[in-house]
Order: sequence, then C-alpha cells, then structure tokens
Amino acid sequence: RGMNRYRVTLRKKKERTATVAFTVRAEKGYQGTAVVREPVTLKTSTGLMKSGDWSQEGALRYYSGGIRYRQSYELNNTAGAKQIMLKLGEVVATCEVTVNGQSAGVLISPPYELDITGLVKDGKNDIEVLVYSTLSNHYQTIPTPYRGEPRAGLIGPV
Repeated sequence: RGMNRYRVTLRKKKERTATVAFTVRAEKGYQGTAVVREPVTLKTSTGLMKSGDWSQEGALRYYSGGIRYRQSYELNNTAGAKQIMLKLGEVVATCEVTVNGQSAGVLISPPYELDITGLVKDGKNDIEVLVYSTLSNHYQTIPTPYRGEPRAGLIGPV
C-alpha cells in the first residue's frame, strides 16, 4: 500500500541499450492499470549511440521523445570560407541544432540543412542535434488507429 521505490543498479556498465523488466504481483482486488497507481519512471545515465534509427535499438523501440546527439569537429581557415553548411541527411522527425552553445535553428522538414558559417571558429567546434520523434513509436504499444511507421532518429548520412 502506498508508494514503493525500487532501485536497480547494474553490476557492469552496458555498452549498448539494455532492457530492464520487472514483475508486479497485484494485491487482491487490483487489476489492470490499478496495479501501478503512479507513473513508472526510469532514471538513466548518458550513453553513447551512433546515428541511425533508434526504434531498432531494443529498449528504445517504443520511445517517443527526444535524443541528443553530440559531436566535436576540428576546423581550420573558417574565416576564409564563404559558406559552411551542416547537412544532416535524413532526420525523423524534427530537430534543433546548436553549434558552440548557440542555436543554429530548428528543422521540421527536408532538406535538413543549415548555414552555420557565423557559428563556427578555427579549432574545436561542438555540434549538438536534439532530435524529436513523433508519437508513432509510443502508438505501437496501445490500441489506436494512428500507428504510422515507428522510425526515429538522426538517420543521416551527416
């Protein structure tokens, strides 16, 4: 009765996504969603993931939300460049791009390209792409006529 908290700590850090499963034994008189009266939340640490369709990554198969991709690049002679374009290739579905801590823009449809000339500098440049999927991945888990294709992520090539 009441709220219980459980903590699961993995003995060894996982190099890839992992699935965590738990079983709930219902008290007499409780069934369906009444068994778990509060939302189930998972707190995870940051990890590494290559660009691509995250709906193919096991534990992220039904995840609808945002994932942040980060990469640093060394550039030289940026002052002489007429234009420096960031071309993300295919993105499913929308994204926000930050270059060296400054917003470069939000992209909601192809082409997923931005002029980042004024944001880059000689030396190390940090690029961050926050990709948001649609609800399609989540809709695979519930009865609904709005399923759609469950693809999501920075598909590329970048």
